[in-house]
Amino acid sequence: MCQAVHPGGEKNVKIHKLLGIIILAWFYFGFALGEGGTLKIALPTDITKLDPIYIQDAPSSTVADLIYDTLVEFDFDGSLRPGLASSWEVSEDATVYTFHLREGVTFHDGTPFDAHAVKAHFERLLDPAWASPQRNMYASLISEIQVPDPYTVRFVLARPDVAFIESYVISNATMIASPAAVERYGEKIALNPVGTGPFIFEEYQEAEQVVLVRNEDYWAGAPKLEKVIFRPIPELTTRVVELETGGVDLIFEVPPEELGRLESNPDIVVQRAPYASIRGLWFHQKHFPPFADVRVRRALSHALNVEEIFAAFLKGVAIIGNSVIPVNSWAYHDPGRYEYDPEKAKALLEEAGWIDVDGDGVREKDGMELRFTIMSPDGRYLRDKEICEVAMHQWKAIGVAATVEVLEWGTWVDRVFAEDFDMVFLGWMQSTFEPSKFTDALVKTGGRAALFGYSNPELDQILTQAVTVVDKETRKELYRQAQEIIHRDAVFIPLYNHLGIAAHTSRLNGYRYSSTRTLDLLQAWLEGG
Repeated sequence: MCQAVHPGGEKNVKIHKLLGIIILAWFYFGFALGEGGTLKIALPTDITKLDPIYIQDAPSSTVADLIYDTLVEFDFDGSLRPGLASSWEVSEDATVYTFHLREGVTFHDGTPFDAHAVKAHFERLLDPAWASPQRNMYASLISEIQVPDPYTVRFVLARPDVAFIESYVISNATMIASPAAVERYGEKIALNPVGTGPFIFEEYQEAEQVVLVRNEDYWAGAPKLEKVIFRPIPELTTRVVELETGGVDLIFEVPPEELGRLESNPDIVVQRAPYASIRGLWFHQKHFPPFADVRVRRALSHALNVEEIFAAFLKGVAIIGNSVIPVNSWAYHDPGRYEYDPEKAKALLEEAGWIDVDGDGVREKDGMELRFTIMSPDGRYLRDKEICEVAMHQWKAIGVAATVEVLEWGTWVDRVFAEDFDMVFLGWMQSTFEPSKFTDALVKTGGRAALFGYSNPELDQILTQAVTVVDKETRKELYRQAQEIIHRDAVFIPLYNHLGIAAHTSRLNGYRYSSTRTLDLLQAWLEGG
């Protein structure tokens, strides 16, 4: 029998085999790289606690958001979408909210997620023994939690609240933690977090890093990234340098003088989005008694040139806002600003009895000097300490002696919630523009961040009514009235709304930044791992 012989046949076979191996290897490693990678993210400060019922600061919330889930989530456009609850119903009078939960979800410790776990979490939040700073807000609204079956949980409210989901269900405090982990760790759950989220807590090194690893069993599908590492970097310019040199892959907040350079760098991508945030200088009306006089508060407001501050520090990365409600909220009303007028400021102080008797440049009244401290974090908010320095110098011109105290983040947080300050540079950020998330927290009596010694029954009544009516135009009118009262009372000096800016390496794919989903990493991956 004759066998046909093809010149170079064996060689071709070998080449084809080699090509097949190369193609398979390319698919394998390309897939692996596309599905993996370690993302390094810069935080402005270190975390404090990762127990949801205690989280009050943005860095801790950012990390916790990857570890835990809530029953309902905000989508990229701000609308509501299912989270651990696949669906829900609201009674016509907005007093009963029923959530139907996903089945087959497990916590990172392997224990099942169900309605009993949800009830246990909320009961711990409401338990005085755990002393959650948000307990009073929830206890005043939730009258009963029912579990009709293992995958249904029902909240019966003490009064109607049309913003219950936006304000109470989607919150730091209501990220659902594993009841078994709480029982195991007790108070140490704060640094041993166990949730149902896309990433699992692996390690925390104080002031160095937080390490999370991929949850292979995540109910919405495993993330593509293998790890996420958070690094606290307080100095804003250092964060930018770290991004440019590869020390981190993603930063939030960019100084205006660096923005153009980053946008022109082909290795950097800058994303922008409206952000639900306010920044301001807040008076404590009890800690420093002179601030109880509205004339003093108005005088200091008149003596601060906010437009000058904005032009010097914030152009391109913020917008001026004159209210406790963010400019981009449907409920925002501009009540005006106390125009920059140092002479009017001096007249108000003299009317209030503050006069420089001895000619030393500082006003006195009843033997007390008008001297106070402005407390600022160290770079947590964009240009926080620099703005405080400007305020100190501008107020000196009207006979007010202010000093600036700059604190590291943990100490600053403790002092704020202990109400141990005269004046504080404070920002408030939320994942929604729902107005009650700002008004009820900051200026309503008993609000979870109403830490300024201010209380106004007229305002409280309006804000209570604003969450009980369904009609949006009626709500908008009520919030207009509320913002006029807050302005009239000069509760704080509004400064700016921070624009949402995320800058990241061009190797980061599948990441979409928005104010409502700041760190959605489910589809994100790094080229080159």
